Amino acid sequence: MFFEKKKDVDIQELKRAIDEDRSFHTKASEKAFSTPETGLEPTFDTPIQRQAPEKPRESMTPELTARHMRESRPSAPLFVKVEKYKEALMKLQDIKSLVSGTKQLFTLLNDIETIRSETLKLLRATLQRVERNVVELNSGLLRPPNLPELPGSSQPAKTTHTEEALADLQEQVTALKKELKKFE
Repeated sequence: MFFEKKKDVDIQELKRAIDEDRSFHTKASEKAFSTPETGLEPTFDTPIQRQAPEKPRESMTPELTARHMRESRPSAPLFVKVEKYKEALMKLQDIKSLVSGTKQLFTLLNDIETIRSETLKLLRATLQRVERNVVELNSGLLRPPNLPELPGSSQPAKTTHTEEALADLQEQVTALKKELKKFE
Protein backbone atom coordinates (compact mmCIF):
# COMPACT_ATOMS: atom_id res chain seq x y z
CA MET A 1 0.00 0.00 0.00
CA PHE A 2 2.29 2.67 1.22
CA PHE A 3 5.39 1.27 -0.33
CA GLU A 4 4.17 0.50 -3.78
CA LYS A 5 6.45 0.93 -6.72
CA LYS A 6 5.44 3.79 -8.97
CA LYS A 7 4.22 2.87 -12.35
CA ASP A 8 6.64 2.92 -15.26
CA VAL A 9 4.25 5.18 -17.13
CA ASP A 10 4.80 8.04 -14.69
CA ILE A 11 8.56 7.70 -15.01
CA GLN A 12 8.38 7.61 -18.78
CA GLU A 13 6.28 10.77 -18.86
CA LEU A 14 8.81 12.59 -16.69
CA LYS A 15 11.67 11.50 -18.97
CA ARG A 16 9.82 12.75 -22.03
CA ALA A 17 9.08 16.12 -20.39
CA ILE A 18 12.74 16.55 -19.46
CA ASP A 19 13.91 15.64 -22.97
CA GLU A 20 11.45 18.10 -24.53
CA ASP A 21 12.64 20.85 -22.19
CA ARG A 22 16.28 20.14 -23.09
CA SER A 23 15.62 20.18 -26.78
CA PHE A 24 13.73 23.46 -26.52
CA HIS A 25 16.61 25.15 -24.66
CA THR A 26 19.20 23.69 -27.03
CA LYS A 27 17.42 25.01 -30.12
CA ALA A 28 16.98 28.44 -28.55
CA SER A 29 20.64 28.66 -27.59
CA GLU A 30 21.77 27.46 -31.05
CA LYS A 31 19.77 30.25 -32.65
CA ALA A 32 21.25 32.78 -30.27
CA PHE A 33 24.84 31.66 -30.89
CA SER A 34 24.84 31.08 -34.63
CA THR A 35 27.24 33.29 -36.51
CA PRO A 36 25.84 35.02 -39.58
CA GLU A 37 29.28 35.47 -41.20
CA THR A 38 30.06 31.79 -41.48
CA GLY A 39 26.62 30.31 -41.22
CA LEU A 40 28.05 27.66 -38.91
CA GLU A 41 26.47 26.84 -35.64
CA PRO A 42 28.81 26.43 -32.69
CA THR A 43 29.28 23.07 -31.07
CA PHE A 44 28.61 22.74 -27.38
CA ASP A 45 31.69 20.65 -26.72
CA THR A 46 33.89 23.68 -26.13
CA PRO A 47 32.75 26.65 -24.11
CA ILE A 48 32.27 29.92 -25.91
CA GLN A 49 34.58 32.65 -24.72
CA ARG A 50 33.25 36.13 -24.85
CA GLN A 51 35.20 39.27 -24.46
CA ALA A 52 33.67 42.12 -22.58
CA PRO A 53 33.22 45.18 -24.75
CA GLU A 54 35.77 47.80 -23.93
CA LYS A 55 34.42 50.89 -22.33
CA PRO A 56 35.77 54.14 -23.63
CA ARG A 57 38.26 55.45 -21.15
CA GLU A 58 37.28 58.73 -19.66
CA SER A 59 39.83 61.11 -18.35
CA MET A 60 39.75 61.05 -14.57
CA THR A 61 38.60 64.48 -13.62
CA PRO A 62 37.96 65.38 -9.98
CA GLU A 63 34.22 65.24 -10.63
CA LEU A 64 34.46 61.73 -12.07
CA THR A 65 36.66 60.49 -9.25
CA ALA A 66 34.28 61.94 -6.67
CA ARG A 67 31.32 60.30 -8.41
CA HIS A 68 33.23 57.03 -8.63
CA MET A 69 34.03 57.21 -4.90
CA ARG A 70 30.38 57.86 -4.03
CA GLU A 71 29.24 54.95 -6.16
CA SER A 72 31.81 52.50 -4.83
CA ARG A 73 31.51 53.53 -1.18
CA PRO A 74 29.10 51.41 0.83
CA SER A 75 26.13 53.36 2.05
CA ALA A 76 25.53 54.00 5.73
CA PRO A 77 22.95 51.88 7.48
CA LEU A 78 19.54 53.41 7.83
CA PHE A 79 19.26 52.57 11.50
CA VAL A 80 22.02 52.94 14.07
CA LYS A 81 21.84 51.56 17.56
CA VAL A 82 21.31 54.28 20.13
CA GLU A 83 24.09 52.91 22.34
CA LYS A 84 26.62 53.06 19.51
CA TYR A 85 25.49 56.57 18.63
CA LYS A 86 25.87 57.70 22.25
CA GLU A 87 29.26 56.01 22.42
CA ALA A 88 30.38 57.81 19.26
CA LEU A 89 29.17 61.13 20.67
CA MET A 90 31.03 60.50 23.93
CA LYS A 91 34.23 59.66 22.06
CA LEU A 92 33.84 62.77 19.93
CA GLN A 93 33.37 64.88 23.07
CA ASP A 94 36.49 63.29 24.60
CA ILE A 95 38.48 64.13 21.49
CA LYS A 96 37.21 67.71 21.58
CA SER A 97 38.22 68.07 25.23
CA LEU A 98 41.66 66.59 24.49
CA VAL A 99 42.15 69.06 21.65
CA SER A 100 41.05 71.92 23.89
CA GLY A 101 43.40 70.78 26.66
CA THR A 102 46.26 70.48 24.19
CA LYS A 103 45.60 74.01 22.93
CA GLN A 104 45.64 75.29 26.52
CA LEU A 105 48.90 73.44 27.17
CA PHE A 106 50.49 75.04 24.12
CA THR A 107 49.30 78.44 25.31
CA LEU A 108 50.73 77.72 28.75
CA LEU A 109 54.03 76.55 27.26
CA ASN A 110 54.16 79.71 25.16
CA ASP A 111 53.56 81.81 28.28
CA ILE A 112 56.28 79.91 30.15
CA GLU A 113 58.68 80.46 27.26
CA THR A 114 57.82 84.18 27.22
CA ILE A 115 58.44 84.46 30.97
CA ARG A 116 61.69 82.54 30.59
CA SER A 117 62.95 84.82 27.82
CA GLU A 118 61.95 87.93 29.80
CA THR A 119 63.74 86.53 32.85
CA LEU A 120 66.90 85.88 30.85
CA LYS A 121 66.79 89.43 29.48
CA LEU A 122 66.32 90.80 33.00
CA LEU A 123 69.22 88.73 34.34
CA ARG A 124 71.49 89.89 31.52
CA ALA A 125 70.55 93.51 32.09
CA THR A 126 71.09 93.15 35.84
CA LEU A 127 74.47 91.48 35.33
CA GLN A 128 75.56 94.22 32.91
CA ARG A 129 74.52 96.91 35.40
CA VAL A 130 76.44 95.18 38.17
CA GLU A 131 79.52 94.87 35.97
CA ARG A 132 79.27 98.52 35.00
CA ASN A 133 78.97 99.59 38.65
CA VAL A 134 81.97 97.43 39.60
CA VAL A 135 84.06 98.93 36.80
CA GLU A 136 83.05 102.49 37.79
CA LEU A 137 83.82 101.88 41.44
CA ASN A 138 87.06 100.17 40.64
CA SER A 139 88.21 102.97 38.36
CA GLY A 140 87.14 105.66 40.82
CA LEU A 141 89.12 104.28 43.70
CA LEU A 142 92.82 104.61 43.93
CA ARG A 143 94.39 102.06 46.16
CA PRO A 144 97.72 102.33 47.73
CA PRO A 145 100.01 99.48 46.72
CA ASN A 146 100.58 98.29 50.31
CA LEU A 147 96.93 98.28 51.40
CA PRO A 148 95.70 94.88 52.47
CA GLU A 149 92.33 93.70 51.30
CA LEU A 150 89.42 94.95 53.38
CA PRO A 151 87.37 92.48 55.37
CA GLY A 152 84.07 91.59 53.72
CA SER A 153 85.28 92.49 50.26
CA SER A 154 85.67 88.81 49.42
CA GLN A 155 81.91 88.31 49.96
CA PRO A 156 79.71 89.31 47.03
CA ALA A 157 77.69 92.44 47.55
CA LYS A 158 74.05 91.74 48.27
CA THR A 159 71.67 93.38 45.93
CA THR A 160 68.05 93.38 46.96
CA HIS A 161 66.76 93.91 43.46
CA THR A 162 68.28 90.70 42.09
CA GLU A 163 67.10 88.62 45.04
CA GLU A 164 63.59 89.99 44.72
CA ALA A 165 63.53 89.20 41.00
CA LEU A 166 64.71 85.64 41.66
CA ALA A 167 62.07 85.12 44.36
CA ASP A 168 59.35 86.39 42.01
CA LEU A 169 60.54 84.04 39.29
CA GLN A 170 60.49 81.05 41.64
CA GLU A 171 56.92 81.88 42.66
CA GLN A 172 55.85 82.15 39.02
CA VAL A 173 57.49 78.82 38.16
CA THR A 174 55.74 77.03 41.04
CA ALA A 175 52.39 78.56 40.03
CA LEU A 176 52.92 77.43 36.44
CA LYS A 177 53.82 73.92 37.63
CA LYS A 178 50.55 73.76 39.58
CA GLU A 179 48.58 74.86 36.49
CA LEU A 180 50.37 72.25 34.40
CA LYS A 181 49.47 69.49 36.87
CA LYS A 182 45.80 70.51 36.61
CA PHE A 183 45.84 69.69 32.89
CA GLU A 184 47.40 66.26 33.38
